This record gives sequence, structure tokens and C-alpha cells, in this order.
Amino acid sequence: MHPFPLTIAAVDKIFFQGEVVSVTCPGRDGEVTILRHHVPFVTPLKPGTILIKTTEGEQEIPVSQGILEVHKEGVTILL
Repeated sequence: MHPFPLTIAAVDKIFFQGEVVSVTCPGRDGEVTILRHHVPFVTPLKPGTILIKTTEGEQEIPVSQGILEVHKEGVTILL
């Protein structure tokens, strides 16, 4: 799998910034997994856990709300 850039941030803090092979988020309409070259879109997040998969392992970040944006340069999640 080919990695892509992911940034997860709040106004005052960066929770994650780096290359990932996938990210799974609790979207408003259900769980969504993003891989490289996913179609661009924006969706609100509901409470749950973001699962980040990198070439070195996995990381989980709990969320209560946020916005997921998939764009041609990568993925941005604002909490």
C-alpha cells in the first residue's frame, strides 16, 4: 500500500501528522475508511475512535466530534 499525508488537529494542538496507509473514522452516516486516491469529500464525525494505520503499526485517537476532509493532497481531520 502506498502512504498518503494525514493531519489530525484542533485549533491549539496537532494530534497526528504524517504518512499513513489508511485511516478509519466514525462518520456521521457510518464508519468510513480512507485509502490513497479516495474521492474528495467532506463529512462530519460523530463520537468514536479514529484508527490510523501506518507502515509501522496502528494508533487510535478518541473523538467526540470533528470534520473529515479528503482532498487531492491527502486527508485533514479537524477536531
